[in-house]
This record gives sequence, C-alpha cells and structure tokens, in this order.
Amino acid sequence: VVTGVQTCALRSWPEFADRLRRLPDDFDVFVTLTYRGDETDDLAGEIRRDFPHAFVHPVENRGRDILPFLRLVNAGALDGYEAVCKIHTKKSPHREDGDIWRRHLIDGVLPDEGLEHLLSAFLSDPTAAFWVADGQHYSDPRWWGSNFEATQSLLRRVEIEIGRADLSFPAGSIYWLKPLMVGMLKAMKLRAEHFDPEKAQVDGTLAHAMERAIGILARAAGQHVVQTTELQQALSKPAPKRLR
Repeated sequence: VVTGVQTCALRSWPEFADRLRRLPDDFDVFVTLTYRGDETDDLAGEIRRDFPHAFVHPVENRGRDILPFLRLVNAGALDGYEAVCKIHTKKSPHREDGDIWRRHLIDGVLPDEGLEHLLSAFLSDPTAAFWVADGQHYSDPRWWGSNFEATQSLLRRVEIEIGRADLSFPAGSIYWLKPLMVGMLKAMKLRAEHFDPEKAQVDGTLAHAMERAIGILARAAGQHVVQTTELQQALSKPAPKRLR
C-alpha cells in the first residue's frame, strides 16, 4: 500500500492508519510525506510507531501525489508485488467535498468487507490494469480541461499519439494497479525537473496530465480500468461448468 500524505492534511493519517489495520492480509506500507520540518518529522515518528516496518520517505512539495509515487516506481521499490494500492490525502482546495470524495475513493478500493474477493477478481482479470471506486473511470472528453496538450506531449515520450476523443483514465489517483502498469510508468522516465513548482494550481500541471496519461498507457497495452461494482458483478456470475 502506497500512501501520499501532505503535511497540511495531517489529520488524515489516523484515518489511513485505521483503514490499514483492518486489511485482511500481510502488506508492506510505503508513505511519502511533503516535508515541512518538525511537523513532518513528528508525523513520520507516528507512522513508524503505527507500522514499524513502514518505509517513510519525506519529499519536496512538487508534483502533488504523482511525483512522489513515481519516485518509488523509478527506484524499483514497488517491483515484485502482484498489485499495488495507491491512496493519498486527496486535498482539493477548489472542492468543498474534498474529504467526502477521498473517503469514497478509498472505500471503493479498500472496503471493510469483501476486499480479498474483490482483489482476487481484479487479479484474475488479465486485461484489468487499474481498479477504482465506482464512478471514477472518466472517459468523457470534457474531463480534459486544460490538460490535453501536456498529456499529448507526455505520451509522445513512449511514441503514443492521441486525439481528444481518446480520454480514459482512473480519476482521483486512488486505485489498485498491476505490475504491467508499474513497468510502463517506469518507462516514462519522469523526474522531478519535469514537474511544475507547486503554486496551488487546480488544473493544467504535469501531474494532472500524468493522471490522464496512465489510462491511455493502459489502453495502449490492451488493458482497461475496472470499477468496484464491475468486480462485484464478476464475482456474482456462476462459475462455468466443467465438462466431464
């Protein structure tokens, strides 16, 4: 489980810790923290008390949750896992429902009940690259906002051309993803200098473009985004009868 915590959202950590304690299986925890001095050091200590084996990595306030995640990807920290769950504090100052949205996103991918079965269904689908909460697979072109040109430029790094009708991505940057996508993200070779300095932008940054690009990367690999209800429906289908 990879969590990104902005220091301005310290109160979110207890919520995350409680959620992680309820997970049914063994897991590793990687936490990136926006570094702001003593308060970040205090939070890092709290995280290590809650999860002594957690990897806690302070980072600069750049690239939102995307760049810190890519640092772990590029370093190979997430290699070797069957699946990785990425969550973050999801602070959107321009949205009054930021906390509600975050909880919906996390509830969808880390439910209190049925996680093992849902994760098994996700892993069993050979073409599912991302698992997101219901309503978080965005494909309507209106969600491009001011991000089309930046996304187009990003994808040319891996020789993928797109049109405005090609949008398909896991919105909110809270999801499960498989090793194939970890490898494709690594292939982008994005570093800190590629990302915009933080100025509280609500759209149009490289981080916003990358959020959209990952869905198109998945589709280029013959993969798709699946939502929680779709996994539940897959589980409810009767198993095929074996021929004797």
